[in-house]
Amino acid sequence: MYVVIFVHNRGFNKLNYFVKGLTDLGYRVSIITDFVYESQVNRFQLNDAEIIVDESFSKFEIGKPDWIFCLNENLLPVQASIDEDLSLTASNVLVHKNLFNDYCRKNGLGEYIPKSVVPYQPSDLDLFSGPFYIKPTVGTGTKREGKYEKLMYYGFECKSDFLLFLRQNGLDDFFRDNYQSMTRPNFNNVPFRFMAEEYLEGEDTISPYVYIDNESKPNLLWWSKNEIKRFSERGLRFEDQIWKISSQEVVDERGEMIMDFHTRFAKELGIKNMIFSGPDMYENGKIIDINPRPGNGMAIASSFNKDLWRMIIEEKRCELKNHYLWTAESYVTDPAVRPIYRLNS
Repeated sequence: MYVVIFVHNRGFNKLNYFVKGLTDLGYRVSIITDFVYESQVNRFQLNDAEIIVDESFSKFEIGKPDWIFCLNENLLPVQASIDEDLSLTASNVLVHKNLFNDYCRKNGLGEYIPKSVVPYQPSDLDLFSGPFYIKPTVGTGTKREGKYEKLMYYGFECKSDFLLFLRQNGLDDFFRDNYQSMTRPNFNNVPFRFMAEEYLEGEDTISPYVYIDNESKPNLLWWSKNEIKRFSERGLRFEDQIWKISSQEVVDERGEMIMDFHTRFAKELGIKNMIFSGPDMYENGKIIDINPRPGNGMAIASSFNKDLWRMIIEEKRCELKNHYLWTAESYVTDPAVRPIYRLNS
């Protein structure tokens, strides 16, 4: 079997144990990336993989792979250009968080989607009667950079607090820039804007690791539970989070709801042969972050469970023998803090 992986260099942490798990099964693996450091080859166990450096992700030459993984969702349009199982429409819905929300609302899945808007003017934020937070429509909260890095994934009590934050931080051009759209080199210069989304309350979220098979059927691999500790500071909202990874059944009704969503969403959008590490579902049944890619948890789980990739390839339920906790301090303490991993005894 021939496996191709698209990944930015910043996503190499997801390759740890991932590539090794595939090559240990005797699979040929090609990694398409923007650049690579020699030290990363040993660090992430990539010695048995072919590494193709293509800064623009547009000049690579590969054969016909049996399976394609995309470890950074902004590269899904690149995958769609060579993968007959992924349409350009589907890739755009999966890449752009605002398009994902709009798609779900228009196709009978709106009950799962929180209030959200791409604000072009202050009055657009009148949609919210309570707290909301700001996030880029493309990318993640762990890669904060550029003019608006202070704004990414911060929560606000109300519109007036948000407008005050803009004035105090010299971000008066926000609405104009948001209307025109922006780009970030680390995300392959895919145009993005900022969206405001309802701040969801609750003490935890659950999310599944799911493989969508060749018939657009979701196959549950395992569950993740995220315990949330919330606090406020100077009109902003922050979170400390602890992820608990387990193959045990989710006991509340959210388990059925989230798999219902995956079943309907994959069928409607025509998704095939793709791994999702989400979405996260809150206590009120609303979801965020569809995460159409193998996540960090998959690499960590495979380091503790040697047969993981064989079970995934064979489309079997992954009964993890070893579970783990993943803890991370809040960004308000240190934006560069690294997560801490430990086995759950």
